[in-house]
Amino acid sequence: MIVSVPIDIAPKVIGEVSGRMRENALLMDTTSIKKGVVEVMRNVKGKSIATIAAHPLFAPTFPELKGQMVILIPVEERGWLSRVKNFLESKGAHVEISDTEEHDRMMSVIQALTHFSNISLGATLKELDFDLRRSKRFTSPVYEVMLDMVGRILAQNPHLYASIQKNPYAKVVREKFIETCKRLNDAIEREETDYFVNEMREAAKHFGDPERSLKISEKLLRGKNYELEKIDVGDEVAFEHLYSKKIHHGTVEKISPLEVILRKDESKRRIKLKPENIRLLTTSELKRWKMENLGCYERDISVHFENFDEIVPDIICEIMMGCGAIKAELIDTYKERKSFTFRIHIIEDSEIEARIKKILMGVGGKIR
Repeated sequence: MIVSVPIDIAPKVIGEVSGRMRENALLMDTTSIKKGVVEVMRNVKGKSIATIAAHPLFAPTFPELKGQMVILIPVEERGWLSRVKNFLESKGAHVEISDTEEHDRMMSVIQALTHFSNISLGATLKELDFDLRRSKRFTSPVYEVMLDMVGRILAQNPHLYASIQKNPYAKVVREKFIETCKRLNDAIEREETDYFVNEMREAAKHFGDPERSLKISEKLLRGKNYELEKIDVGDEVAFEHLYSKKIHHGTVEKISPLEVILRKDESKRRIKLKPENIRLLTTSELKRWKMENLGCYERDISVHFENFDEIVPDIICEIMMGCGAIKAELIDTYKERKSFTFRIHIIEDSEIEARIKKILMGVGGKIR
């Protein structure tokens, strides 16, 4: 059994359900603070049940375990630990074995401090009545990612984030953070540039390899616009809206960090899309979507080649798809006539068929 309930009531729920479980069963949880939960698990009486505290460090919105971190804290594991660990790893998760104190100390920074600093930043922007929408016209990559991270946290359940701040080690961490902010601010107010520079350098030393962090962050920043870097004005593309799941198909008219503009057809109809809300369909996804939605039809083309033995049908199919055919395949071969018959799938009302025939004749073919 896996108990996944709010942090405040998790110990009570675990105490209640443990008494109703069968012998040799496994009881786990998914809470972000382990002190109270593990204490209850240690005191389960009267039954031989296994208990393992677990903390998946990713949101339920992630579709799979691959690449995600899961922390396991064996309490009374009774042979279950290796089974659970092996299962998670078989799904691509990284599993870290820990104990209660180490887990809660780590989470006081990894979760509590991270959330506190981001929520404080969001609250500050609200207090300043700062025009976020207008600011995006001036955005830098770092600022844009920062806004995304703050917005991501602010979009979550505030009661959960308030509960995470109850981590037994979080108070000391928050106080140190506030103290450090005040000290740096005082140095700026007193124009003590050397002090500020020294603090920044010492913090960089503590990071161990800030150059590595710089490279990783640059990769992250580039990755934000990676899909847009793959397309150019004039390309035919299709985007899936991440929330409505609607497919938007058309020709790219404009690309910027703020918007992508598609021309829907030969008319003047345009659609504006926000890059953060869309996913670029792959070539195969686009072809499949077009076949299902744009009135595709089949045409068979027989073509004669004097240099028949030198022709590679697969390459001819690739050429035809490069001309706009959604799909091209060889359906018949006539050695005596030195000809092939290809079947192409093309969109209705397009000039693709004529273009393909012209290309075939250009490479020495004669349409039959």
